[in-house]
Amino acid sequence: MVNIILVCEHGASTSMLTDRMKDAAKQLGVDAVINAYPYTKLDELIDGADIVLLGPQVRFKKKTFDAKYAEKGVEFMVMYEAATIDGATKPRQFFSITVPMITPVIFYNLVTQIAQAFQEFNGPYIITQGGPRNATTLVSLLVYNYAFKSNEMGMACALAWVMFIAVALLTVVAFTSQKHWVYYAD
Repeated sequence: MVNIILVCEHGASTSMLTDRMKDAAKQLGVDAVINAYPYTKLDELIDGADIVLLGPQVRFKKKTFDAKYAEKGVEFMVMYEAATIDGATKPRQFFSITVPMITPVIFYNLVTQIAQAFQEFNGPYIITQGGPRNATTLVSLLVYNYAFKSNEMGMACALAWVMFIAVALLTVVAFTSQKHWVYYAD
Protein backbone atom coordinates (compact mmCIF):
# COMPACT_ATOMS: atom_id res chain seq x y z
CA MET A 1 0.00 0.00 0.00
CA VAL A 2 1.29 3.43 -0.99
CA ASN A 3 0.68 6.34 1.36
CA ILE A 4 0.39 9.60 -0.59
CA ILE A 5 0.06 12.95 1.18
CA LEU A 6 -1.18 16.05 -0.62
CA VAL A 7 0.16 19.08 1.25
CA CYS A 8 -1.99 22.16 0.86
CA GLU A 9 -2.64 25.55 2.38
CA HIS A 10 -4.92 25.38 5.42
CA GLY A 11 -8.53 25.42 4.20
CA ALA A 12 -7.67 24.82 0.55
CA SER A 13 -10.19 23.04 -1.62
CA THR A 14 -8.70 19.61 -2.24
CA SER A 15 -11.59 17.17 -2.23
CA MET A 16 -11.85 17.00 -6.02
CA LEU A 17 -8.09 16.61 -6.43
CA THR A 18 -7.86 13.76 -3.94
CA ASP A 19 -10.86 12.08 -5.57
CA ARG A 20 -9.19 12.31 -8.99
CA MET A 21 -5.92 10.98 -7.58
CA LYS A 22 -7.77 8.03 -6.01
CA ASP A 23 -9.50 7.30 -9.34
CA ALA A 24 -6.17 7.44 -11.20
CA ALA A 25 -4.53 5.09 -8.67
CA LYS A 26 -7.45 2.68 -8.99
CA GLN A 27 -7.19 2.71 -12.81
CA LEU A 28 -3.47 1.96 -12.58
CA GLY A 29 -4.12 -0.85 -10.13
CA VAL A 30 -2.17 0.84 -7.35
CA ASP A 31 -3.41 0.30 -3.82
CA ALA A 32 -2.98 3.81 -2.42
CA VAL A 33 -4.15 5.86 0.54
CA ILE A 34 -4.41 9.49 -0.51
CA ASN A 35 -5.09 12.22 2.04
CA ALA A 36 -4.80 15.99 2.04
CA TYR A 37 -3.38 17.87 5.00
CA PRO A 38 -2.35 21.46 5.70
CA TYR A 39 1.42 22.00 5.61
CA THR A 40 1.37 22.80 9.33
CA LYS A 41 0.80 19.08 10.07
CA LEU A 42 3.64 17.91 7.82
CA ASP A 43 6.06 17.27 10.72
CA GLU A 44 3.66 14.75 12.26
CA LEU A 45 2.87 12.93 9.02
CA ILE A 46 6.15 12.92 7.09
CA ASP A 47 7.45 9.65 8.53
CA GLY A 48 4.54 7.57 7.24
CA ALA A 49 4.48 9.09 3.75
CA ASP A 50 5.75 7.32 0.65
CA ILE A 51 4.97 10.22 -1.71
CA VAL A 52 4.44 13.85 -0.80
CA LEU A 53 2.77 16.17 -3.32
CA LEU A 54 2.68 19.92 -2.80
CA GLY A 55 -0.54 21.69 -3.72
CA PRO A 56 -0.50 24.84 -5.87
CA GLN A 57 -0.63 27.24 -2.92
CA VAL A 58 2.30 25.59 -1.14
CA ARG A 59 4.63 25.20 -4.12
CA PHE A 60 6.49 28.39 -3.17
CA LYS A 61 7.62 26.69 0.06
CA LYS A 62 9.23 23.78 -1.85
CA LYS A 63 12.82 24.89 -1.23
CA THR A 64 12.13 25.25 2.48
CA PHE A 65 10.62 21.77 2.63
CA ASP A 66 13.50 20.28 0.60
CA ALA A 67 16.08 21.77 2.99
CA LYS A 68 14.17 20.84 6.15
CA TYR A 69 13.44 17.22 5.25
CA ALA A 70 16.51 16.34 3.15
CA GLU A 71 18.02 14.18 5.89
CA LYS A 72 14.87 12.03 5.96
CA GLY A 73 15.24 11.29 2.24
CA VAL A 74 11.89 12.84 1.34
CA GLU A 75 11.59 14.45 -2.07
CA PHE A 76 8.77 16.88 -2.66
CA MET A 77 7.01 17.23 -5.96
CA VAL A 78 4.72 20.10 -6.86
CA MET A 79 1.38 19.02 -8.35
CA TYR A 80 2.15 20.89 -11.57
CA GLU A 81 5.43 18.98 -11.92
CA ALA A 82 3.61 15.70 -11.31
CA ALA A 83 0.99 16.60 -13.90
CA THR A 84 3.70 17.48 -16.44
CA ILE A 85 5.41 14.14 -15.85
CA ASP A 86 2.04 12.43 -16.35
CA GLY A 87 1.71 14.18 -19.71
CA ALA A 88 -0.83 16.87 -18.84
CA THR A 89 -0.75 19.93 -21.08
CA LYS A 90 -0.84 23.46 -19.67
CA PRO A 91 -4.58 23.88 -20.41
CA ARG A 92 -5.29 20.51 -18.77
CA GLN A 93 -3.26 21.55 -15.69
CA PHE A 94 -5.17 24.82 -15.55
CA PHE A 95 -8.61 23.18 -15.70
CA SER A 96 -7.74 20.15 -13.51
CA ILE A 97 -5.59 21.77 -10.81
CA THR A 98 -5.85 25.56 -10.82
CA VAL A 99 -9.57 26.08 -11.45
CA PRO A 100 -10.76 23.59 -8.80
CA MET A 101 -8.48 25.27 -6.25
CA ILE A 102 -9.91 28.75 -6.93
CA THR A 103 -13.61 27.82 -7.15
CA PRO A 104 -14.31 29.20 -3.64
CA VAL A 105 -12.98 32.58 -4.81
CA ILE A 106 -15.04 32.39 -8.01
CA PHE A 107 -18.13 31.58 -5.95
CA TYR A 108 -17.53 34.50 -3.56
CA ASN A 109 -17.14 36.89 -6.50
CA LEU A 110 -20.29 35.52 -8.14
CA VAL A 111 -22.42 36.14 -5.06
CA THR A 112 -21.05 39.62 -4.41
CA GLN A 113 -21.41 40.63 -8.06
CA ILE A 114 -25.04 39.46 -8.16
CA ALA A 115 -25.80 41.89 -5.35
CA GLN A 116 -23.66 44.63 -6.92
CA ALA A 117 -25.38 44.32 -10.30
CA PHE A 118 -28.75 45.16 -8.76
CA GLN A 119 -27.27 48.07 -6.80
CA GLU A 120 -25.84 49.80 -9.88
CA PHE A 121 -27.23 53.31 -9.98
CA ASN A 122 -24.60 56.03 -10.42
CA GLY A 123 -23.50 55.32 -13.99
CA PRO A 124 -26.89 55.27 -15.70
CA TYR A 125 -28.18 58.16 -13.56
CA ILE A 126 -25.23 60.49 -14.13
CA ILE A 127 -24.62 59.71 -17.79
CA THR A 128 -28.07 59.18 -19.33
CA GLN A 129 -30.68 59.40 -16.53
CA GLY A 130 -32.36 56.35 -18.05
CA GLY A 131 -31.12 56.91 -21.55
CA PRO A 132 -32.80 57.26 -24.86
CA ARG A 133 -36.14 55.45 -24.73
CA ASN A 134 -35.26 54.09 -21.24
CA ALA A 135 -32.49 51.89 -22.69
CA THR A 136 -30.29 52.27 -19.60
CA THR A 137 -33.03 52.34 -16.98
CA LEU A 138 -32.23 49.82 -14.26
CA VAL A 139 -34.49 48.69 -11.42
CA SER A 140 -32.60 50.86 -8.94
CA LEU A 141 -33.10 53.88 -11.22
CA LEU A 142 -36.82 53.06 -11.48
CA VAL A 143 -37.04 52.95 -7.67
CA TYR A 144 -35.39 56.37 -7.49
CA ASN A 145 -37.63 57.85 -10.22
CA TYR A 146 -40.84 56.56 -8.62
CA ALA A 147 -39.79 57.60 -5.11
CA PHE A 148 -38.28 61.03 -5.67
CA LYS A 149 -39.40 62.28 -9.09
CA SER A 150 -42.98 60.94 -9.26
CA ASN A 151 -43.43 60.88 -5.48
CA GLU A 152 -45.04 57.41 -5.68
CA MET A 153 -43.55 55.81 -2.57
CA GLY A 154 -45.80 52.74 -2.74
CA MET A 155 -44.63 51.82 -6.23
CA ALA A 156 -40.99 52.50 -5.27
CA CYS A 157 -41.36 50.27 -2.22
CA ALA A 158 -42.92 47.49 -4.31
CA LEU A 159 -40.08 47.70 -6.84
CA ALA A 160 -37.52 47.61 -4.03
CA TRP A 161 -39.14 44.43 -2.73
CA VAL A 162 -39.11 42.90 -6.22
CA MET A 163 -35.43 43.78 -6.50
CA PHE A 164 -34.76 42.22 -3.07
CA ILE A 165 -36.60 39.02 -4.02
CA ALA A 166 -34.71 38.78 -7.32
CA VAL A 167 -31.35 39.15 -5.55
CA ALA A 168 -32.39 36.64 -2.89
CA LEU A 169 -33.52 34.07 -5.48
CA LEU A 170 -30.33 34.39 -7.51
CA THR A 171 -28.26 34.07 -4.34
CA VAL A 172 -30.21 30.97 -3.28
CA VAL A 173 -29.61 29.45 -6.73
CA ALA A 174 -25.89 30.21 -6.44
CA PHE A 175 -25.65 28.67 -2.95
CA THR A 176 -27.68 25.63 -4.01
CA SER A 177 -25.55 25.02 -7.09
CA GLN A 178 -22.23 25.42 -5.26
CA LYS A 179 -22.22 21.80 -4.06
CA HIS A 180 -21.81 20.76 -7.70
CA TRP A 181 -18.94 23.02 -8.72
CA VAL A 182 -17.25 24.57 -5.65
CA TYR A 183 -14.60 22.41 -3.97
CA TYR A 184 -13.77 23.05 -0.31
CA ALA A 185 -11.24 21.36 1.94
CA ASP A 186 -12.40 18.16 3.55
